[in-house]
Amino acid sequence: MENLLCDEVWLSSPGTPDLSHESEHYIWKGYGYADLFYTTKEDSEQALEICLKKEFSYMPEAGYLDYLQSKNLVFARFRAVQWLIKTCTRLNLSIGTVFNAVNYLDRFLSMSQCHGWKHWMMELLSVACLSIAAKFNETSLPSLDELQLEVNVLIEDGRLGALFSTEHNPADGTDGVTGFKMAS
Repeated sequence: MENLLCDEVWLSSPGTPDLSHESEHYIWKGYGYADLFYTTKEDSEQALEICLKKEFSYMPEAGYLDYLQSKNLVFARFRAVQWLIKTCTRLNLSIGTVFNAVNYLDRFLSMSQCHGWKHWMMELLSVACLSIAAKFNETSLPSLDELQLEVNVLIEDGRLGALFSTEHNPADGTDGVTGFKMAS
């Protein structure tokens, strides 16, 4: 049984440098963590340039706002973003997940060639974008059913009968639809 345990003495040996003090030293001098990785100013500037190019490649296509306005999608996008925020709050997902889901939504809308967007299409796209964003950002993933579920109304047992009209509760005691007797 003892040979199953790992020998972790090397982690605490004096040969292992303690980077926590070095990073504090750099922070106090006004340097960031990136300076621990890049050795020259040119390397750091080149890395920043690469990051900015990548950021621009992940933006919606040019003329995206005009596209939204011409297809009457501004309100639908607003509702989709509102739903994404509400769902992420309900499921306790990170704000990064919301940001990425909206980014995916905008990028897809700007690249799609769909001419007749329907309300249900935007809802389906929102669920797909949130699902993908959650897979990249979250450690415990909600199911698609949990993403689509909206818990707005809690119906108590005593009030359930009040929801049925007299048309569905005929005098003979059946439910009016299936013919089954309703419990009283």
